Amino acid sequence: MLELSDVSKSFAGTTALHSTDLAIRPGATTVLIGPSGCGKSTLLRLMICLIQPDTGSVLFEGSPLASSDVIELRHRMGYVIQDGGLFPHLTARGNVCLLARHLRWESRRLDNRLDELAELTHFPVDGLDRFPAQLSGGQKQRVSLINSRPQLLSFLDDEIIDALAYHLRGPGDRPVCGQRRRYRRQHAATQ
Repeated sequence: MLELSDVSKSFAGTTALHSTDLAIRPGATTVLIGPSGCGKSTLLRLMICLIQPDTGSVLFEGSPLASSDVIELRHRMGYVIQDGGLFPHLTARGNVCLLARHLRWESRRLDNRLDELAELTHFPVDGLDRFPAQLSGGQKQRVSLINSRPQLLSFLDDEIIDALAYHLRGPGDRPVCGQRRRYRRQHAATQ
C-alpha cells in the first residue's frame, strides 16, 4: 500500500499542495480530479518520490520510504507525464522497448507484449517505427501510456486521457480498464 500522511509542498513560497492524506491499496484504481493548479501533478510526483514533501510523510507498505524502497516502488508503478516524455531521437518502438531491453526481455516476449499494448491503446502498428515528431499528440500519449511500464502493473497518469482521441474516452476507456482488471486478476498472486 502507498500512503501519504499530512503531506504538503510549496515552491518558491507558493503552496502547490495543502496538507493531504491519501491511501492507495494494491489493485485499486484511484483517480485524482481537480482544476489546473490544484496540486494533482505535485501529488503524483510526491507519490513516486521525484520530490520530497515539506511536511508529512510518504509510506510504502506501512513504512517511510527508504531509498531502496523508492527503486522497488518505481519498478512496480508507471508514471506518464502530461507532455509524453519521449526521447525524440528514438522511434515509438525504441521508446517503448528501451526499459524492457534494459531488463533483458526476450525478443519474442517483447514483440508479443508490444503488439498487445498497441492493440489495447488503439495505436497503429505502422506508427511504432515513427519518431515522436512524426506522431500526433494523441499518438504520443498512447506511446507514453504503453511505455509507462511494460507489465501494466499500475498507472499514475497525469491527465493522459486529455490528449487521447475522443473515441478512446468514456466507453472507449473500458478496454484499457478491462485489460487492467484482467491483468490484475491473472497476476494477483505476484502483487
